[in-house]
Formats: sequence, structure tokens, C-alpha cells
Amino acid sequence: MAAKNRLQIYRRISQGIGLLIAIGIGIAFSLGLIASFDAICAMGGIELISTFLTSGTVLRYTSIINLVLLGLVLISGVLFGRVFCGWFCPLGTVQGWISRFLRRITGGRKHWLPIHLPRWLDRPMRWVKWLVLGWVIYASITAVVPPLMAFCPYRTLFTMNVGSALGAGVVVVFLIWSIAIERFWCRYACPLGAVLSVTNLFSRWRIKADETSCVSCGRCEAICPMDIDPSTEVERSMECIRCMECTGACPREGTLCCR
Repeated sequence: MAAKNRLQIYRRISQGIGLLIAIGIGIAFSLGLIASFDAICAMGGIELISTFLTSGTVLRYTSIINLVLLGLVLISGVLFGRVFCGWFCPLGTVQGWISRFLRRITGGRKHWLPIHLPRWLDRPMRWVKWLVLGWVIYASITAVVPPLMAFCPYRTLFTMNVGSALGAGVVVVFLIWSIAIERFWCRYACPLGAVLSVTNLFSRWRIKADETSCVSCGRCEAICPMDIDPSTEVERSMECIRCMECTGACPREGTLCCR
């Protein structure tokens, strides 16, 4: 159990580093110390590639840094699956904090916020992020600036771009949905999450469940921020973000573990 607790401490530290980096980039951009916030984003690499391959040009506000970051995130995905989402993404960290706070003030394990969507609704909605990814790639073909720039909650939150109606609207919508549904952006809307979800299918490091020793207590499913059932789905799930919350919640040693 001590090892499981240490793992979560390491994860919290990693999340904190990712959050501080995002805040630092946002402050530097707001003060004019860097020319482009969008040039320091892995998603910008996908937008840049889409434009370059179809027209031979590059989008404004993007740079080689986008490709380097995208490459690093993809390498982490090949090795560990969606570990970036669960261990480093600052937007995921913010959503996680919101959900933990809401659970504590609305009843703990019997919380009424965030809400739990029925599977018949939740599962089809997870394909929306693929539609978002498709739109981003298609829009990038003829775009001059990154098409996601105006609508990205990551950019809007960390640059505090709330002076316009659009910027304020993005923040309000993001906060409302983050209050209503745990990690709604990760589940239903993040185009980078869609790309990384594929790596879960072949990454070497994954969470595995021993169904023979599972007692079906439901603790792992109750704590999972992506609302999957780790005891039956985690090994090949494209939605697992490798947060390891389920392994810490499992009362039987070795039933859920990384291999």
C-alpha cells in the first residue's frame, strides 16, 4: 500500500510541474516575453502537419517546438499509453481538482456532483473527440492560424483570455461541464486525447486486472476519473489515462497492477 501511495505522490508532483509550466508560459505570453503561446503546444504539431502536408505552408503562431512536443507526447504514448493525460496535462489536472473538490462537498462516495452518465449515453459521446480531431485536421488545410486557437480551453485558461465574449464563453462552458461531468474534456472533446487513445491498444506498460482474485467491490470503478470499469475494461480500454487511482483503491494486492 505504501508503494501505491508513493506512486500517487509522484503523479501529483508531475501534475504540479505540468501546471506550473503552463502557468509560466501563459504569464510569459501575457507579458510579451514570448511571441506565441500556441507554439508551445503538442496539439499545434497536428495542426502544423496537416497544413504542411496538404499545402506546403505552415500556420502562423506555430513552430518546430510544436513538432518536438508532439513527438515527445507520442513517444510517451507508445511506451505508456495515455500517461500524458493522467500525469502531466495541465487541463486534466484542473479538471481533476474540480471533481475531487465537488465530491468532498456533495457527499463523498455518495456524491451527486460530478454526475454519472448512463453508459448508453456516455459511450457514444466519447466518439465526439474524434469528430473534433477530424474537424481540426480538415480546417487546418485551409487555415492561416491554428483553427482550435479560438476555442481551446487550455489556451484560454492559461493566457486568461477572457476579455472577449468568445474567450469568456469558452471558460464558462469549460467550467460548467467540468463541474457536471468529471474530465468531460478528456472524455468527449480533446483531439489530442483521441490521438493518444490509440496508443493504449499497443503500449508496453499497462494496467492489468486479475479477474480471478477480484471480489467485485466496485471501488476501482467508483474512483476511476474516466468512468470505466477497471476490473473488466482497463487492459485494452482506449480511455484509460494511467492515473493509477484504481490500483490504489483495490483492497486485494495484485488484482490491479502495472505490467
